[in-house]
Amino acid sequence: MLKKNDVIEMEITDTGSEGEGIGRADGMAFFVMGAIPGDIIKAGVMKLKKTYGYARLIEIITPSPSRVTPRCRVAALCGGCQLQHESYEAQLKFKTEKVLNCLTRIGGLVKTGGTADGSGMAGDNGKEAYKTAKYEILKDPVTAETHEISKDPVTSDTPIYEILKDPETSETAVMYETAGAREQFGYRNKSQYPVGKDKNGRNVAGFYRNHSHDIIACTECAIAHPVAGSIMDAVLEYMERTGVSAYDETAGVMNKPEKNGKADSRAKFESTKAERAKDECAKAESVGIKETKIEGSRTAKDALGNKRGIIRHVLIRTGRETGQVMVCLVICAEDIPQKDLLKELLGGAAAKHGMKLESVSCCVNYDQTNVIMTDKIKLLWGSDHIVDKIGDISYRISPLSFFQVNPLQTRVLYSKVAQLVEESIKEKDDRRKRYDSAQTGAEEKETDTEVKKYGKPVIWDMYCGTGSISLALCGVAEKVYGVEIIETAVDDACENARMNGITNAEFFCGPAEEVVPRMYEKDPAYGADIVVVDPPRKGCDEKLLNCLVQMAPSDIIYVSCDPATLARDIKILREGGYTIKKVMPVDMFPQTVHVETVCLLSKLSEAKHHIEVKVDMDELDLTSAEAKATYKEI
Repeated sequence: MLKKNDVIEMEITDTGSEGEGIGRADGMAFFVMGAIPGDIIKAGVMKLKKTYGYARLIEIITPSPSRVTPRCRVAALCGGCQLQHESYEAQLKFKTEKVLNCLTRIGGLVKTGGTADGSGMAGDNGKEAYKTAKYEILKDPVTAETHEISKDPVTSDTPIYEILKDPETSETAVMYETAGAREQFGYRNKSQYPVGKDKNGRNVAGFYRNHSHDIIACTECAIAHPVAGSIMDAVLEYMERTGVSAYDETAGVMNKPEKNGKADSRAKFESTKAERAKDECAKAESVGIKETKIEGSRTAKDALGNKRGIIRHVLIRTGRETGQVMVCLVICAEDIPQKDLLKELLGGAAAKHGMKLESVSCCVNYDQTNVIMTDKIKLLWGSDHIVDKIGDISYRISPLSFFQVNPLQTRVLYSKVAQLVEESIKEKDDRRKRYDSAQTGAEEKETDTEVKKYGKPVIWDMYCGTGSISLALCGVAEKVYGVEIIETAVDDACENARMNGITNAEFFCGPAEEVVPRMYEKDPAYGADIVVVDPPRKGCDEKLLNCLVQMAPSDIIYVSCDPATLARDIKILREGGYTIKKVMPVDMFPQTVHVETVCLLSKLSEAKHHIEVKVDMDELDLTSAEAKATYKEI
């Protein structure tokens, strides 16, 4: 029987949801981080459960054909990129299977294994024909790896991967292969660097080791925009020159300012404050800080006297289309010294990449939690936001705004949402025209005038962030309502609408699960023809899902960043009378295990649960008048 620290050899045959290789030894399944399907490895047993265990990779005896050399020097240590050692083609297959497995195991859908017609659908022959017509081969100049990518970078059409079936309604759904990214490195427009100290007490920045708070010192990130590394180097130089220290979460309690005259419970060492004051002031004056009063009865000198250090994280956001750069320092102090020096260093770092520093701010955070940002943002220099574009629409982005991190793939994602909205509109128009034709006896007319007379839909966009999806759909909607919990993001959404001259969008601030039911109960006019939901990883609140069922929009377009919560929520919506029609995975995060998915759910025309009633006409006692009545008379 196997025990901890035993060494085992096995072939990796599958991939876990977090990118771990899965193999079997002595009748047990083992999860091994860093291994991929096709590897034959030697691993050390770390932890044993009843039917499975965890092991660490010791040696790759025979590498998988899909194994490649990671571009990043700390890829094996950092928890950010779990799949850099795997070919991009294999990554896409893993993500497609990840979505499929969640929909079947959690969502209750059934694989049919069915194939569609020969236009690039499921089945090897169809896929090959499709790829020849629609795909091109790209080569990575660093690793020499080749992969297929759609020739159309916006629509990124992909072959059908599987036909899924709802076992209760027998309705079927089409699932497509994951839409790959044209750029697999340098795509992120947002980077968050934790800052700390190494074992020698030097300030360092980088990324957390997987499942820990140990910082791997590295300012260059292979998937981030290259300017991010230069900006982080500039911040470290600023810290070195001014004496501003990095935050140390293992040190004593922070010197948090008093609130309303009462000492915060975490300020345990206030009694030693007076004794430290002289040393702090002397150090502050040595770097040019004067005795300036600021919020909370503290001075800028206190920025150098915090027992835990000052700078906790550095947030960097970039505008790919505009070339603008935002930097926000997360600090456990009220201010920082020598802002002009900071601005000079950051501006120079941005200029090296042909970009322009547009905004420098700090986020005050004294909380001893894993939450990086608070709502206390102080502008240090420049504008309080940057601007970027997706397609023809400009977006204002603040430090707290949600905005998709991969702008190129965001165009692909939003094009799929728009495609489903347009298909929904066309289907309703066709249905109404057929109904009108049956009523009048006239032939159907496929003219613009005929289509326009049915009007445009009302669309709700829930978890709308800065309104990126909302504004993209305003051109096909009569009205778009957006809901977002972060107030600054709602402000940005309103400003984005104004900036783009869009007048048929309205935004509400608050939790979607509270705002939507309240608005709908207040006035049914706030009902929707189509609803778009783009929730965080935890998925939709059940209260919101129940409200959607009550509102009964004809279609729900679910944009998900977690296939597990997507499958859970789809199951609830199916029980409420919806059926899933299309599943479109999009790779927004190359080199990682994460995948975005766009799903179309449509309202069933009949109740999901029904009984069959057989009527024998001979048993009915019809009067002569009733038997001869016309439809009009009835």
